[in-house]
Amino acid sequence: MLEIIENLMKFIYTHKKVRELIYYFIISTAGFLLFVFVLLNINIGVQKSNLSLLFNSQTYYYLFNIYQREIAIFLIIEQIILLSFIYYQNHKLNQHIKNSKKDELQVIHIKDLSKLWIEEESIILNDPLKQSLKRKYQPLAHTKNEDLLSIAHFKNDNIILFLEKSIKPYLNILESEELKAIVKLLHILEDNSKVPSVVPNKNDPNATYGFGHLKNIVEPLTLDGKTRFDIFYTISLLDHTLEVARNTIDTIENNKNFKKKDILAQAIISALAHDIGKIEKYKMQDKSKDFIALKEQPHHVISNIILYDSFKTLPNLDQIAKAVINHHSGAIAKEDVLLKLLVDCDKQTREKEIHSYLVKYNAFEINKAVTFRKNIFTQLQTLEEKNNYSLLIIKSKDEQLKSTAIKELIQDESIINFSNEDNKLIMLIQEKSKNKIMANILTPIISFCAEEGIFIKTILISLQDIEYLDKTYMKNIIKELFDHIQNKETNFIHYADYKKIKHSKISISDNSTTEESKTHSEDKSSKSKEIITQIKDKLQTKTAQENQEKILQLKTDESAEEGFDIQNIEKLLLDKLKNKINTIEYYGTKNEINSISHKNFVLFKKSCLIKILGELIGGDSESLDRKVNFLIKYYKNHQDEDKRLVWFVNTDSGFYESLFYIYENGEKEVFSCIPFEAELAFNLDSYELEKIKEKSDLKKYNIGKYRGEKNATK
Repeated sequence: MLEIIENLMKFIYTHKKVRELIYYFIISTAGFLLFVFVLLNINIGVQKSNLSLLFNSQTYYYLFNIYQREIAIFLIIEQIILLSFIYYQNHKLNQHIKNSKKDELQVIHIKDLSKLWIEEESIILNDPLKQSLKRKYQPLAHTKNEDLLSIAHFKNDNIILFLEKSIKPYLNILESEELKAIVKLLHILEDNSKVPSVVPNKNDPNATYGFGHLKNIVEPLTLDGKTRFDIFYTISLLDHTLEVARNTIDTIENNKNFKKKDILAQAIISALAHDIGKIEKYKMQDKSKDFIALKEQPHHVISNIILYDSFKTLPNLDQIAKAVINHHSGAIAKEDVLLKLLVDCDKQTREKEIHSYLVKYNAFEINKAVTFRKNIFTQLQTLEEKNNYSLLIIKSKDEQLKSTAIKELIQDESIINFSNEDNKLIMLIQEKSKNKIMANILTPIISFCAEEGIFIKTILISLQDIEYLDKTYMKNIIKELFDHIQNKETNFIHYADYKKIKHSKISISDNSTTEESKTHSEDKSSKSKEIITQIKDKLQTKTAQENQEKILQLKTDESAEEGFDIQNIEKLLLDKLKNKINTIEYYGTKNEINSISHKNFVLFKKSCLIKILGELIGGDSESLDRKVNFLIKYYKNHQDEDKRLVWFVNTDSGFYESLFYIYENGEKEVFSCIPFEAELAFNLDSYELEKIKEKSDLKKYNIGKYRGEKNATK
């Protein structure tokens, strides 16, 4: 279509008579329409006439019956005037040429004229410096690509800048069909300029950023609970795509291993097309396909369909489409240079977008960049000096209030960590800053709620008043405090004050107690002590017997374990296990799961551990099985918490595997495994595990808690 327009314009501008004919027709038509409009005003009045009547056939039929003579006279006069004007213009031009003096024109033979550039060329060839400068600064020849770019009109400033800075310097490398594809993709993006760069579709890979049910699984990236998906949703598809394309061009330009002529065009088109399936409106060339019906599919699949539907003449279409459809697959072969380039540049762009967002909005965790926050209750157990910290908890069902509190509180640097769960805002704060936070932020919020009748309850816990920082213990204290002030007029309580109240209730004694009752109490107390002493003796005897039985049991179970030097192979073992995360081992028509991720754990099959250990130290299957048992017990009961890699395996009772349910297509089976804590063992958080799983063959599987039902198959 662009070539037809281009050729038509060239034809018009190179033929003078055609231009004159077009001008004559336009002016003549415009004059006639103006005359008809005047007649209408005269006949029906100015108020009733309008321009739409000029395009109604009944109008002309009506006017011809009334003003047939007047219309004929107007047309004759109009044509005479127009033809006279054209004749006058031509005559004036010819007269000017005839009156030109002949001595002003000089005939120069082409042979003599050629000396001008022959001599210049010989000088340049003889001067190496001039020759190199000419090659460096020689302007691009006027090609078809430049003509094509000149008629590709865009309104978006970002696209115009992209064409000027990133495409024009490479017009001599790009083929005509490749440039047409680039222009077409940019037009599609401009038509969908308001579309976000992520798709709110549970079936799309973008969902792993924190959309739908995964929002509760993926750790938030910011203090106010925003996930990667929330951040990427604020960035347009157009801006993201252009940035990926720029990064791609810069990478090729700065890497000498890339040959621009071989890969540049494919890389640019792949970058512009990789997310084109996220657009909201598009007209398919294949009429049998409905674009709206495709929207349930992942965006990279839709991108692939669009490429084959509307870019059939594109050179290297198969290579480009392959890179586009696989850019979320996870696995990249060494020979897939184009795919690796696209994935790397897309990833770099996403990281840059997150960084820019966090820097722009100072209410978020700028210092932590793209790292995820630890769970507050997990962080409590790692505090070195608990006396330096306090917990501030606000309970309210008013979402607007909580949002206001978040905006106020998270800007304070003394807020160490923050979470929003079960209608409670939980903050870990510096002890030295608690008075400032209470006075400047919390007190005004409580006062406002009291005036407006908004339900709010707040508690403050200084960690120096807490004996244990265990998660269950802390949650029980928080529940106890809120239960205490639930139906009271007060909206705030300090845990230290609550302890005093509670202690005073327990220790209150009756001052009117008689000497007789005191004596009775003393006697009763002495009897109680005797009973307690007897019970203790019995318990000690029973405990000694049980311990002896346990020792005997352990001695018996030692035959199930075989010790070896774990520390010597630990790094290699964990590296190999990391490569087996969310993978399946295929044996002909059969297959077996090596491991599957669940929350922040990786559930490994024992057979996978035995196989990897065999690769590292060798040995027969029975010996390896005993060594794996030893390894499981070693990591389950390690004294160092950072080395306690295995969880949920009751090794003290002689068990070396844990049971879960694994679900596929509504069917469940018992899954025996060894759960490894992913962050300690492999430096992977729950978000990264979910991302790996989504790209694997295990994405359709789910894990559930084992409840001991007998109707499940193992």
